[in-house]
Amino acid sequence: MTHKAKTRELIEAVLRGESPQKNYQQAYELALAEVRKTPLAVLERLGVVSESPQQLSVAVLGGTFHVDLAAGTVRDDSGQQIRVAWAILVLHYLISRPSEQIGGGYISFMDIPDARGYAKPYQGRVIERFLHTAGRDEAAFRAAAKRLGGQEIDQADAAYEFAVFPRVRVRLLWYRGDEELGPGASFLYEKQIVGIFCVEDIVVMSELLVGALSAKHS
Repeated sequence: MTHKAKTRELIEAVLRGESPQKNYQQAYELALAEVRKTPLAVLERLGVVSESPQQLSVAVLGGTFHVDLAAGTVRDDSGQQIRVAWAILVLHYLISRPSEQIGGGYISFMDIPDARGYAKPYQGRVIERFLHTAGRDEAAFRAAAKRLGGQEIDQADAAYEFAVFPRVRVRLLWYRGDEELGPGASFLYEKQIVGIFCVEDIVVMSELLVGALSAKHS
């Protein structure tokens, strides 16, 4: 089984709720091994900064994560090891090969190849979670988006674009709804996302973006 196939199998199991910590750790180790073999020139095209031969940094949601290839760690600016799910996404970003042939523009989740098999977990763990937390009302969404460094765009009733990684931008659209339906939301992804992340990674990335928006700050 190839590295990519094995990683997808592991993350699929996480999305099904099967031994997530063990599976995430295996996926992390597989991705780390691939990053260690990736030429620096390739990493730099992804917006990665080389602090030293074994130290890399990458901008993520307005902050910076630091990858220590020798120690096998991914830490935030405070020096803390980040959550393993975020660390895997960082590593997968570092081994991605975005296609320059894919046109511009944005697509919905259901436009992504193989996405239909993940419609249920995506709806529950991404859309519904957002609408019950940071997206529960317009004021809460705007405050959370600005805290996370989102750039306001002129779409829907409220909408922001987030630079999740240097070459990965996500638009989050919020709709007021009405008394019967309540608020609604939609995530839009740059078309090139399909050359960077597999659909499993996109589900996890979206879920973690919602988690970051929903985090409580004093």
